[in-house]
Order: sequence, then structure tokens, then C-alpha cells
Amino acid sequence: MLAENVFSDVEFDNWAYIENLKPEEKFLIDNYLNKGINIIEAGTGGGRILIELQKLGYSSLTGFDCEPKMVEVANQRDTSKEIQFEVQDAVNLPYKNESFGQALYLQQIMSFIPTESQRLNAFKEAYRILKPSGTILFAVLNFDARIRKPFYQKYLSYLMFFRKVTNSRNAIQTIPWLKHNGKPNLSALIDKSPYTYWFKIEEIHQILQNVGFEVMALGSSPQIQQGRMCNSPQQLLQEQLEGILYIICKKP
Repeated sequence: MLAENVFSDVEFDNWAYIENLKPEEKFLIDNYLNKGINIIEAGTGGGRILIELQKLGYSSLTGFDCEPKMVEVANQRDTSKEIQFEVQDAVNLPYKNESFGQALYLQQIMSFIPTESQRLNAFKEAYRILKPSGTILFAVLNFDARIRKPFYQKYLSYLMFFRKVTNSRNAIQTIPWLKHNGKPNLSALIDKSPYTYWFKIEEIHQILQNVGFEVMALGSSPQIQQGRMCNSPQQLLQEQLEGILYIICKKP
């Protein structure tokens, strides 16, 4: 389930037709995944990551997205026709318990789910379909990195004031897109959708533990560029933060 009004034509093309792995994704794949174990990807978009994994020698690949047009593009781009792409909702999945040995939630899917209860259900579903000892890689929008930037500090202060005046119930981590359809989103000044949810590092660490995952490592772009991840939220919060927050988990 996606937040409302997310995909304009520009955003759709950006998610559906981009190619290649990001350096951060390549690092996580090389260091934490196993080619001999089946993989499911949530929020696969146009199938970019799974198609790249297939090129690297991975097999038994399944991807899902709640947007049918994305899945249509993914199937078109998969020239091998060996990857299983499906229309599914991360909040309520049809797969049997413990179906997959590895899972990828690397395209910030959890940040696009609009409500707290739906996000929690999606985390629980991810846990349910993963096999014991299975590995899962998450990527979410990083509130702690954003709040350190002076521009966003000013914008979020303004947003808090605006929401107080308008009696909005939106959490401060539910933030309007500042750019939409390839240009500045002026509607963000009056707190209009589309929104995404930005996770605090300690918050998502606690959520994952409460669901049952063992958090193995976490980091952002600077940590990955240095070839290392952090062992705890407290350690990561003492370091430079930039970009997406990546978390590696195991199911006990």
C-alpha cells in the first residue's frame, strides 16, 4: 500500500526505468547475500535490483510491487522470463510462512506506507515469510540524517508550527515531498501530500527488535563508503550520517 499521489509520470519513470545497482546496494549484496538461497524483493518497481542480481548469478528470484504498471514494466524488462514478478501488497502478503531465505526491502518501501499500523503490519509480514536464520536487508528514509541539515531544520520547524496552527495530527516524521514531478513542490508549504515517512534510527531499531528480528548492522552512505557498518544505533548516531539508512537483520 502506497501513500497517495506518489507517482506522477516523472516519478513513475524514475522508479520504473532506472538501471544498475547503487554502490550501497552493491556493498550490501556482496557482503550479506548468498547466491544459493532464494530471494524475495518488496517494492521491486521496474525490477532493477533483481535483474542486476540475475546478472551476478543469483537465481530463484521473486519480486512484488503494489503498483500493477510497475510489475508490467518489470516483466517487460526481464528478458530471461525467469524472475517471478507479482502484484502484491507488503501489508498483507499471500506467501506461506518461512517461504524465503533472503529478503530485500531496499527501495525504501517502508517509508512509502502511509500509516503506523500498516507499516508495523508490513514489518510483521516480512518476518513471517522469512525462514529462520534468513537474512533481510532494509533501506528507509533517514530522519536523523535529514534533521542535521540546516535547511531541513528550518523547514521542519516551520512545518511543526504550521501543523500546530492547523491542528494537524501528522507526525513530524511524515514529511511532504519537497520536490515532485521533477520540480519544487510548493504544496509542501501548506503540508499537502504526497508524504513519506522518515524513520529515526533508534525507532526503527526498536521496531525491528519488537517484531522479532536480530539487528546485525546498520549504517548510511559514509559508513558503506568506508567499508564498514555500525553495531548499534548509539554508535551510528555518533558518526556522520548521509542519505538512506540501511539495516541488516537476521531472523533467529
